[in-house]
Amino acid sequence: MQIDQYTYQEPVPSEGIPSEEFGEQSSGRLIAFLSPVQWVVGILISALATIPIQTYTSRFSGWLTGAIFLTSLMVFHFVASLGRLVPIPHIAIFTAAISYIIAPLASFYYPPSNPTYVIVQPEIYFDYAAPGFCFVVLGWLTPFFWSKRPILIPALHRSEEDSSNERTLFLIFWLGLGFTLIRFLFTLPSLANFVVVLLSHFRYVACGAWIASGRRGRAGLIIGTLLLELLQSVYSSMFHEFFLWAACMFCLWVGSRGPSRLFAFTLLILGAALLFPLQQTKTRYRKALFNSTGLVDSSREESFLDSVSGRVNLFQRQFYDTLSEKTENIATEKTLGDDLVRFNQGWLVARVLNYVPNMEPFASGGTIRTALISAALPRFIYSEKFETGGREFLRRFTGIYLSDRTSMNIGYLGEMYGNFGRSAGLLGCFLYALVLSGVFRWVSLLSTTRPQLVGLVPFLCFRMPVAESDLSDVLNYLAKALLIIGILRLSFPALFRNPSPVQDTAEN
Repeated sequence: MQIDQYTYQEPVPSEGIPSEEFGEQSSGRLIAFLSPVQWVVGILISALATIPIQTYTSRFSGWLTGAIFLTSLMVFHFVASLGRLVPIPHIAIFTAAISYIIAPLASFYYPPSNPTYVIVQPEIYFDYAAPGFCFVVLGWLTPFFWSKRPILIPALHRSEEDSSNERTLFLIFWLGLGFTLIRFLFTLPSLANFVVVLLSHFRYVACGAWIASGRRGRAGLIIGTLLLELLQSVYSSMFHEFFLWAACMFCLWVGSRGPSRLFAFTLLILGAALLFPLQQTKTRYRKALFNSTGLVDSSREESFLDSVSGRVNLFQRQFYDTLSEKTENIATEKTLGDDLVRFNQGWLVARVLNYVPNMEPFASGGTIRTALISAALPRFIYSEKFETGGREFLRRFTGIYLSDRTSMNIGYLGEMYGNFGRSAGLLGCFLYALVLSGVFRWVSLLSTTRPQLVGLVPFLCFRMPVAESDLSDVLNYLAKALLIIGILRLSFPALFRNPSPVQDTAEN
């Protein structure tokens, strides 16, 4: 029997774990990808996990206890739903939990050395942020409550278009790599740079398809792509995009390949455990770059840090020193409180709660209208289009003025309150997450019958997990990404067609 070389394999969800675990049933209706029995098991486990920390949460707000319970339930949901969807919603929920709930709560018991980052009235803050987080979780899950089947699991296809799609994916990959080099080597105007950045992400469209289809022969290209992203991050000392792409590729692998629950959960825990040393390394590395005037190789006239290899070596030294705890005061309560600031979005939201409407009136949806117009129109048509980075929002809603070297934002939780106040702001958080979840569901269903398009999911959803972004930043990226997808559709129409199954041919 002659078999095509390139076949899509149906993953076996939760490989290596008996089906009875987590209350799993082989058949029956699913509610947000879990059976009713699994939901009961998850609720019981989450309740037991919340009881020991209730004394630390109930003093601030009853909503905070509910938010911790919901975070634990979403961890269970992540593990129990492996192989049924790409867990980008989980990453968005976990990011919000860390930024708005866990880090602010931990910072109260391990305060930072700089009083600027202290939440002065935690009861008022958690009385808004905790229900806001709960509404965000509800918004992300709502489109999936009535899902009758898994999504984003490539069906078992063997089609004559496979070889053609593979050539197209290779072309897209090298186009993305070419635009990556252009972005890396040249300084472009803001609009051109934004488009080049999006086009450079084409390499992840191809990598995503290869990950989902299990093409082991492409593992080197996938790993090399992530290493190149890490190299860019080290050179620019901005690691945000690397973390996001690594998380998206992890989500795609987990959602489409269905690894064992224990293995996937272990990787998630290891990734979370590395957050603190990586944050410490980032801070010390940036300080070393800022104070690098004396780091000159005597054998050369140029600065040692002008070369890429020099920066990579410096980052490696800082990372190894952090892991081996050779520097002073690592992992003390003082440094722990300062490290939590890097994850704590709550102190900025607390500033918004204090500043609006006492010093600045509610925007009454003004920033949202501007974000929608900005996403639809280019800057040369709409002159009031926002600059990303949050400086305008920080100045307007908190009274904080930022330098050009600093990037902060009030996040969607702060922006919703700045527009509508508490009650309507909570509804706005729900609707915001609902819209993002709807877009994620749409592109996921698009890829279900077209496995070669699975890479569009991280490409389109790249900015969704970011908790500190404002609506203008996220909607602007979504609009431009949809435009790029439209160009891709016109340029490579065969890539968007449903595969045509073919029968095996027998040879006597």
